[in-house]
Amino acid sequence: MDPENWQVTFEDQFEGTSLNSNNWGVGFGWGNTANNDDATVTSDNVIVDNGTLRLRTTHGGGGSNDVYQGAINSKNRQYFGPGHYFEAKIKMPGRTGLLPGFWSKPNSEAWPPELDFIELFQDGNDVYSDRHHAHCNVHWSTSGQPGDGSTHTHDPLTHDTGVDLTESYNVYGCAWHEDSIDFYFNGNYIGSRDGSSMMSAVEAGAPFYMMFTTHVNRIGNADLSQAWEEEMAVDWCRVWEHAPGSGTPSDGDTTDETEEQPEEETSDDAAAGRSIEISSANGDGVRYEFTASDGGIEIDSSTGSGQEWVSDDGIYGWGTTSTSTSQVDGFTFDGKITGFGQDAPVTVRIDGEEVDPDSFGPVDPADTPWDDGSSDTEDGSETDGETDSSTDETSDPESDDSTDGTSDNESGDGTDGTSDSGSDGTTDGTEDDQSSSTPPNRITFVGTGTHGEYTFTASGRVTENPDRGTLEGDEISGSTATGTLAWYGDIDSYRFDGRLRDLSLEGNAILLINGVMVDAEEIENQL
Repeated sequence: MDPENWQVTFEDQFEGTSLNSNNWGVGFGWGNTANNDDATVTSDNVIVDNGTLRLRTTHGGGGSNDVYQGAINSKNRQYFGPGHYFEAKIKMPGRTGLLPGFWSKPNSEAWPPELDFIELFQDGNDVYSDRHHAHCNVHWSTSGQPGDGSTHTHDPLTHDTGVDLTESYNVYGCAWHEDSIDFYFNGNYIGSRDGSSMMSAVEAGAPFYMMFTTHVNRIGNADLSQAWEEEMAVDWCRVWEHAPGSGTPSDGDTTDETEEQPEEETSDDAAAGRSIEISSANGDGVRYEFTASDGGIEIDSSTGSGQEWVSDDGIYGWGTTSTSTSQVDGFTFDGKITGFGQDAPVTVRIDGEEVDPDSFGPVDPADTPWDDGSSDTEDGSETDGETDSSTDETSDPESDDSTDGTSDNESGDGTDGTSDSGSDGTTDGTEDDQSSSTPPNRITFVGTGTHGEYTFTASGRVTENPDRGTLEGDEISGSTATGTLAWYGDIDSYRFDGRLRDLSLEGNAILLINGVMVDAEEIENQL
């Protein structure tokens, strides 16, 4: 969002020694207990300490009936709808079984909808995710009626912050626009939820009030065998209102080093913390790959089916979509997308906005973990002479000058990107010449975590690809090679003369020909 067009409409820096009753009441908006929560709210656990709100969660040692928490709400005092940006600077409590949150729901108490600006899920299964992953969420009813719990659904978003949220103060923000709900961490955009029916259902519940709470044993199991005390510390809370032309929204007295008002960035030149969502466009499982200019690619663990991966340097991401068009594979990245490849139609959204994946151009093989080598000439072409302009079995039969996606040859001559020995000037076809040179064409198979088997036959020689090292457990017999892929990232790469004459690939694997990801089934059908 542009700070020139937003102004602070609500702010509480928790000065003094008591809660400002114009802004907050103690408890949840509806009372002092909640479903699946062992803690009862008590005013003794709500402390205002000269600039910090301290919400204690305590266990006196007497079991589940001896758990108390401090919680506050702004119901009937401060409530807002679309066109507002909510944010707070918080240091989270750290203990298994605690679910601290800064969230919002309708002032009418109808549920759903609900907006979770930040929650920490400390279930004890993974200490890192318990304390580093920020969970955001949008709840609504698919009927569109506020309070219709029978059609409740939600669309969560998880962000790996890279910092221990229980050891430091961090700023959590949420912008509620007319057409999207955008989430921020320390001023950086981390993702959106923007379905039109969802937005209508959420808006139907407006206005919303805010809450700071800590559920106990809704997730995980807190140790109730001994006494303990934890604390959520809130430095400040504010709400901004969209007011075009209002000027700079705040002065130096209301900002600090941690907080920077985020700017909404929808272009490919946005710097960091951006999102890409990939889904099947027609119900096919799609293999895809992409690269980001500044790296930082991370998997959004709240999405996908577990068939997503990222290279160690964070520059390259790849995976296989679900066959459901509504199931997305989500990633975050820094900079802009510099290349994208897929073997079937996909829908791609950058920062919530649908884009044409072909607009990014192909992925540079040098940016992949399985770069299978470059061409054999300085100009990057695969041949050392005139290219045969005629088509063959692998060309597109509907066009005299089209390619089938297997070529990194940009001449548009209708070939499939491989070099036919003796017909296009690659070699002179003699046995001595073939034995003394490296075949010009490359074919590479990459495992994606499931068992795969392949075989292919070329019109000329087949050898190991010297750029990828020695093959283990795979076989080359004349012009035919066979092999298996046993694990994610398993790479088998070959060089060959001439053209492919036969190809069979079983299992979920990535196929690259001369560095370009191609659809194995399409190639099989054309041969």
